[in-house]
Amino acid sequence: MWSLRQWWSGKQDSEEREGKVYLLTNYSPYLHTVYEPDYVPIEDSFASAQRRRFWEFISLFYHSHSGVNSLSAQDAEDAANRFAFLRGHHESNSIRTTKYSLFSFLPRVLFFQLTRVGNLIFLAVSFLQLIEDVSDSNGIPTYLIPLIFVIAVCMGCEMASDLVRWRSDESVNKQPVHVFRGGVLKKMRLCDLHVGDIVKVHAYESFPSDMVLLSCSDEQGVCNIETKNVDGESNVKYKHVIPELAELFRNDEDAARTQIKLICEPPNDSLSSFSGVAYYSKDCIDGRMKKPPHRPRLSITGAHRDPMELMASYDVEINKVYLSFDQLLLRGTSMVNTEWAYCVVVYVGHQTRLLKGSVSSSTRKSSKLENIYQRILCFVMMIMIVCVIFSALMSIWWLLAEAQSHTYLKVSLGGSTTRTFFVTMGSMVLLLAAMIPVDLIIIWEVVRTAESKQISWNPEMVHEGKFAESKSDQLIEDLAHITHIYSDKTGTLTQNVMTLKCLGFGNFGWVGEERYAATFWNIFKTTTAEGRKAMRQFIMVAGLCHSVVTHKDNNHVTRPPVVLKEIDGKAVLVMVEDSNVQYDAASPDELALVSGMAALGCRFSNRPSLTEIDLSLTLPEAQKFLLSEEEFALWKKHEKQGMVPAIRYTIRDAVPFDNIRKCMSMIIEDTTGELLVLCKGADSALISYMAKQQVIKVDEMEKQLLEFACVGLRTLLFAVREMSSAEYFTWHQQYWEASQLTENRDETVDKIVADLERDLRIVGSTAVEDLLQDDVGEVIRDLKEAGIVIWVLTGDKLETALSIGRSTNMITADCCNAILSETDPNVIRAQLDKHLHNCMSASKIDKKSKEEEKIRGRRISFAPSLDGKTVPRKRSSLTEFEKFSITVTGEALQVIYEDEDMKSTFYKVAQYANTVIACRTTQTQKYQIIIDNTKHNENSTSLAIGDGANDVGMILTADVGVGISGKEGNQACRSADFVIGQFRFLRQLLFVHGREALRKNSFLLYFCIFRNFSFSFINVIYNFYTGFSGVSVFNTWSKQIINLFFTSIPLILYVILDRELPLELLTRYPILYNTWSNKPVNNLIRSLIRPFKANRLVDRLRNYLAKRKGIYDPATFWGFIIAALWLSFLETLIILHVFNGVEFNIMNGTPINFSFNLFSQTMYVNHVLAVNAIVCIMSKTWFWPNHFSLWGETLTMLAFWLIVSLVPAFAYIPEAHVFLGTVETLHSSLCYFFVILALLVITVFPFWGYVYYTTIFNPSLEDQISLQLKRGTFQGVAAFRRTSVAYVGEESASKPAEATGFAFAIERKDALLGAIHRKIHKMFKTDSPTNK
Repeated sequence: MWSLRQWWSGKQDSEEREGKVYLLTNYSPYLHTVYEPDYVPIEDSFASAQRRRFWEFISLFYHSHSGVNSLSAQDAEDAANRFAFLRGHHESNSIRTTKYSLFSFLPRVLFFQLTRVGNLIFLAVSFLQLIEDVSDSNGIPTYLIPLIFVIAVCMGCEMASDLVRWRSDESVNKQPVHVFRGGVLKKMRLCDLHVGDIVKVHAYESFPSDMVLLSCSDEQGVCNIETKNVDGESNVKYKHVIPELAELFRNDEDAARTQIKLICEPPNDSLSSFSGVAYYSKDCIDGRMKKPPHRPRLSITGAHRDPMELMASYDVEINKVYLSFDQLLLRGTSMVNTEWAYCVVVYVGHQTRLLKGSVSSSTRKSSKLENIYQRILCFVMMIMIVCVIFSALMSIWWLLAEAQSHTYLKVSLGGSTTRTFFVTMGSMVLLLAAMIPVDLIIIWEVVRTAESKQISWNPEMVHEGKFAESKSDQLIEDLAHITHIYSDKTGTLTQNVMTLKCLGFGNFGWVGEERYAATFWNIFKTTTAEGRKAMRQFIMVAGLCHSVVTHKDNNHVTRPPVVLKEIDGKAVLVMVEDSNVQYDAASPDELALVSGMAALGCRFSNRPSLTEIDLSLTLPEAQKFLLSEEEFALWKKHEKQGMVPAIRYTIRDAVPFDNIRKCMSMIIEDTTGELLVLCKGADSALISYMAKQQVIKVDEMEKQLLEFACVGLRTLLFAVREMSSAEYFTWHQQYWEASQLTENRDETVDKIVADLERDLRIVGSTAVEDLLQDDVGEVIRDLKEAGIVIWVLTGDKLETALSIGRSTNMITADCCNAILSETDPNVIRAQLDKHLHNCMSASKIDKKSKEEEKIRGRRISFAPSLDGKTVPRKRSSLTEFEKFSITVTGEALQVIYEDEDMKSTFYKVAQYANTVIACRTTQTQKYQIIIDNTKHNENSTSLAIGDGANDVGMILTADVGVGISGKEGNQACRSADFVIGQFRFLRQLLFVHGREALRKNSFLLYFCIFRNFSFSFINVIYNFYTGFSGVSVFNTWSKQIINLFFTSIPLILYVILDRELPLELLTRYPILYNTWSNKPVNNLIRSLIRPFKANRLVDRLRNYLAKRKGIYDPATFWGFIIAALWLSFLETLIILHVFNGVEFNIMNGTPINFSFNLFSQTMYVNHVLAVNAIVCIMSKTWFWPNHFSLWGETLTMLAFWLIVSLVPAFAYIPEAHVFLGTVETLHSSLCYFFVILALLVITVFPFWGYVYYTTIFNPSLEDQISLQLKRGTFQGVAAFRRTSVAYVGEESASKPAEATGFAFAIERKDALLGAIHRKIHKMFKTDSPTNK
């Protein structure tokens, strides 16, 4: 709609935008509604419908040129959306991740295949074969045979891969949902949902689109949702209903008829904010007007008018409520522990938040090796063109200068030289077209399929019965030259399972994981009265100050609680059943704390209401020390088997966590009526809120927190203070009024909350461990040793990201970590300039260490692996760091991206870092980082790995996308190129499968070029003896099947089965991952120039070889071209001169006349044997399939030759009659056997000599290891430590950030705390002193 209106109004330069979402529930375009008094329902007749559409079109675009009542661009889009909804035009809720549709598959695939250089050349050559004067096949386009075969195989592969995506899309689009349509609850498909539909969602069902929560089964109006399919977090989060809307949607009957109007913000990708307005009327539930007004047509300009203003003259009261993110249910999340919920659809299909924030649907990725293949083909084509033009010119020269001496040819000298030129050119094109290895595409597909199966069958990559999976076979080679890895944290590096490890009480001691409860209560008994009070209040903070809810077990009947003590009619001590309680927590940290308190005997057992919370005392120590003497006596008097006492506290108010305060607070009324402010949060924030007088010494507590954080634990500090009733009522009134402000609300609320969180007393601290996945630290260390830069893109807080960085070996003692967390552009610019200067200064110091020179020279010492730690070195007043890392926040990134120069500087600094941690990043920032960093790093290859739907964007953007399958859902896996079970399998995927695939597939590429070039160049040489007439050495049918059938199978099996080293060594020594950059031809040239003295030419050549990194190397290409020339020259010249004489039959002694057909077949047999022999020389390992294929293919070639030679029927096939009798004739000649054997030795000897020389005199690291393994002397590769300097700066500026492990995951907009706050305010109106 917007693009059409832009064109109509001539505003093509305007920014594309989307309007607000407009909807009415239970709406029909054929009925009147109170929310649109100007609306005229649609008429049923066809003529009236067409007339209406015409006038609506004119009315819609009239305002684009009208000077009166013209709308702004945003208002125009809002009006267009309102107009479309009212007329019944709906967007589809279906998703599509396929690359092709039913109609686009054939043209798109054909276009892609025919744009490949090799296929395009073969197609042109096939048309050239139709010209009789040029054709080498009597006008039969034989080149179409391999071309059609190749295209058919590629189309089949594309179809198979896209069918998998289509089936996946269909399984999602056809999921059943329960929708109210026409006043009836119907079961429909997910793809048929429309904006405005009321959907009934049941427990453990996923939300089919982005919806607004209207009502749910929970009495408190809290809906539990699970977001593991979206963000990888398996903990439960909460959404709450708007009470006014919940009253309208109490049951199915209400949901089927109630009409409300919603206006929501335009579709966007924000996963943390949402705004909208809901209009409802209790006077007219179904929205129908008793006396609809008569209007000529729908008004387009009414979209920005308030409905309450429109309804003023119709005696209908319209009420308005505001919607927030607490009511938004994202597509892909699921509802748990809530029986049912009514929701209204607001965003559908690709307008949903997750798909809006993601990149477009799946596109085909191609490996860098494929791009190299296209580049090499250009060089081959240039050589071919030069040969063609040279042969055409030489044919003219021969016609003018040499033709007269060959009178038996009866050459007409009066013919046109121009015609001769073009005929010869066409003939040579046909002869040399075989230089293009079109069959390489098929071989490549077969090899990649086998390599992908090797990934799936790898027993080292199986987790919980799930195998790894390759979904993009064409990217396997790219796994071998990854330069940057972009990883999510939650669910990718960690298990997202928190465990409470330690409790700290400063000078009173600390509690470790061992004998947890016993140690705590021993300290409690032996400490002072003030210490016991602090520890008792610590239990209150940990057990009460949270948003955890209990999970009901429907199969278990719980005994009702027994009230033991009441104060003012409120129960303060009850007796409850002693049974295990299951929790639903929005934060795994809170779940760990609550579970830890339960282990101490202080179990959070229930929330009887939004303002009450029970703490059960399950251990005798807890009952004895936490209950007063009176309460303990009451408990003992009424004690029953299977029951325990529970203290019931009253929640008076709650302040959720935010990133500025970094803490959460709750006001609790205990059993004595005393009000306490309970606070927990980051020590860096709470220390400044403390009172001067402390029972627990601040310095002792800080020491404990530092010890916890240094071992990678996530820490929290706990504090309390007493509060009077008068202070509470005053503070609550101010807090409520501030929360209702529309301007400067956050600033005002922060000031009022700061008045609450003051003069606090420390009561203890906790240390929580976020369990890493198995071997994550070791894998990251190996990846860094392999030269890969690690980027962690996470939504966690800065402190949490730093803690994970240390626990995973990303930030070490010898690393300077630059933290960018400011939001002032000037400060960030100064920091970036300083870090860039320090990094550039470091690059000038000790550029080439001895260890690095040894690596370049391939002189690696062999010894058992060594482990050593380094510390920053001091050079005068400067500190030198061997490693440099960056930690940046999402807010700082947003500021950096506002300035192009600053963004460029940031990525320049990032080039010097081996680790970058970006925290508080959105999914949009994730894939934007990958795009921009790739632009600033030439020849880089990116890999993105994640497990949630918020990682889909970066997985699709990166060169290689890896999804982690597990309990966190499968959204990322659907879009990934490779799927693994855990992060540790990345080592196997890269170091084993990727490295070996690139090593063997790159050989496959160059060898196919060598094979085809040598086969075709024989014709160039032979034409010097045929007057450049364009005569082919080989038969037409022979040259079409030689590469497809007789030289391919040994090559395929070599690529699939060959192993250079045992696979376990590839994962043990990361240095082997980078050996692909040390080219064999480069090593040979380097060894040849080693004896020469240093001079300008030698030095330039050495520098050139040192810089030749990456998978493309011209020296390797030209090395194979020279080898092909060697093979072609020797084969042609030797066979041609040997067969120039007369030979006698060894059977009967009759003379043999070596005709052209015998010469051609001898060349053919020798070339096949020579090519297969070279594959044998290059093979590192041999298995029975290799032997079977080699000898079987040789015998097959001979059998094929024997059949076409002896069976007379083949004489009637065009161009096949030349084979008749050739087997019998050639095999009766000793000269034939001598030539074959001699040529095999002579032509293959240089290849054997190259392998021998490089293995013995100039061995690679792999050759040295292989030799030592054979001798039994291998003891390992000595650990390699970089001693170069990465960062130099002042000690104060370069000092690593102080260890802190602050952990907290409750967001400011917590739904449960918001519901509690509203409930408390209703009670406050009756309990306040003024009302009393």
